Amino acid sequence: NMAKIANKNSKSIKVKTQKPLAKQVKPPVSKWIYFLFIGLAIILTYIAFAPSLKNGFVSWDDEGYLFENSYIINYGWNATKAIFSHIIMANYHPITIFVYATLHHLYKFTPYYYHLFNIVFHLFNVLLVFAFIYKISKKNLTIAFVTALLFGIHPLHVESVTWVSETKDVLYAFFFIIGLLCYMKYNDIKQKKIIFYLLSLLFFILSCLSKGMAVVFPLILVIIDFINDRKINIKSQLNKIPFFIIALLFGIIAIKAQATDKGIFDTSAFSLFDKIVLPAYGMLFYLYKMIFPLNLSIIYPYPVKTSSILPFEYLISPLILILLIGLVLYSLKYNRKIAFGSLFFFFCILPVLQIIPVGISIASDRYFYLSSIGLFYLIGYGFNYLIENKSKVKKYSKFIAFSLLIVITFILINLTRKRTLVWNNTITLWQDVIRYDPNIDKPYFNIGLQLDRNGNIDSAIVLYKKAIFYNPKNVKALNNLGNRMYDKRFYDSAFFYYTKLLAADSLYYPVYHNLGNIYDLRGNLDKAIEYYNKTILLKNDFALSYFMLGVCWNQKGDSIKSNNNYIRAAQLGNTDAQSILKSKNIKW
Repeated sequence: NMAKIANKNSKSIKVKTQKPLAKQVKPPVSKWIYFLFIGLAIILTYIAFAPSLKNGFVSWDDEGYLFENSYIINYGWNATKAIFSHIIMANYHPITIFVYATLHHLYKFTPYYYHLFNIVFHLFNVLLVFAFIYKISKKNLTIAFVTALLFGIHPLHVESVTWVSETKDVLYAFFFIIGLLCYMKYNDIKQKKIIFYLLSLLFFILSCLSKGMAVVFPLILVIIDFINDRKINIKSQLNKIPFFIIALLFGIIAIKAQATDKGIFDTSAFSLFDKIVLPAYGMLFYLYKMIFPLNLSIIYPYPVKTSSILPFEYLISPLILILLIGLVLYSLKYNRKIAFGSLFFFFCILPVLQIIPVGISIASDRYFYLSSIGLFYLIGYGFNYLIENKSKVKKYSKFIAFSLLIVITFILINLTRKRTLVWNNTITLWQDVIRYDPNIDKPYFNIGLQLDRNGNIDSAIVLYKKAIFYNPKNVKALNNLGNRMYDKRFYDSAFFYYTKLLAADSLYYPVYHNLGNIYDLRGNLDKAIEYYNKTILLKNDFALSYFMLGVCWNQKGDSIKSNNNYIRAAQLGNTDAQSILKSKNIKW
């Protein structure tokens, strides 16, 4: 009897030991399947963004970064030094500006090549996202593919890829992810090679030089340690100190740069409670738009308070966010994957959650570019769970997962292709903003400006007036409307709009010159001289005001003051002043 029992036990032991071994055996993924998935993600991404190759430039930062940027037009060593030592368009991203300079040097202002550059680097980033997630997920092909695919084709990324002025997004993400891969390589090697640590540091700096949002890089290094089950303590994180120091320096530069052009939004109308609610709403906004990427816009304005209270969807945001945080914390009982994806998203989006308000929008599609990797990783993890489901409904869950992915891919590609068409030109872009919210002044001004340049003055005037209706302090609209009234010889109307502008912004230097012109026409030379001098006080290299001072002093019979002002105007490149001085044989 004892022998029989022993035999039974031995049999049962054999059964128990064989099952786990069978579960652990996983066929290796062949290289051709690996590259097939990468190729498929890249091809589908190209299909999604190909229409943008037919787009032009738009009057939203493209002018400031390209056409009005002397640093990119005067290509050479001196211009390159200036690029790395100057803040341009309230941002410090010299590598991005250097890319513009190189593209201009090679192709002038042909928009096709600027769009092609963005698309190519976006494709590189799809490849890098695949490699990064493949490594993070312990070589899980499903998670890597789904993450890279969604990153490649999602409509929220149209702003980052199709807008020429957002070349900085595809560049900083490119260097950022390479830096992460170098850090992971450094950690993988038992005898850690310092070269990969230094390369990680180098690519982090390059990323910061492309866009200031890269300052979160050291925080991502910490959560990489976290998901790889490394101890998170002071000793283990000492190697992050150089990264945090660099992040602090670039963070200070970014804040100071934004302040140079009134980039920091005035939120004085919002209470302390409101300023807690707004970032919470911002986080949920990106989650919502990721799932339902409809009704997108380049401007999502700050909420309007009614009876000193924010709208309900804002007030409820902190509660929803607390609930989500609770779910993430609960997930730690099982694994660190959900926490990793959530923290990746949170850390990357943190600089633009309007804790320090930047720009005129409470959220922007472009801010989702790099941060989206964390959320798409979670979706990839969900798809992988369905595919590898061990329950009785495994065959159905696999079918559901594949069908769902195909449908989602088809929908997202179509939405992305349609969204790229919005960016075709200035008018299509700003008409889309009016569709989203007709109560914003900016689109009316920008469409008016484009019509103005096309010679459609009367239509431009109508739109300038609309812009002023929605924002009486839109100084550019007031100035342009005054200029058009001046051109039509409605001098009293021009004077009216110029004085309204002066009340809105006393530091807007062009208005002083324009008022000087009106006083000059009215024969009030003393007042004209006063206003031309005020222009120069605000902008001492404004050649036209020096020239007009020369004209006024000449009319007053003071040839010395007249010639001195002509000389200064000529030195600043004013050709009319140069011609007058040549006729007088005066050198400048």
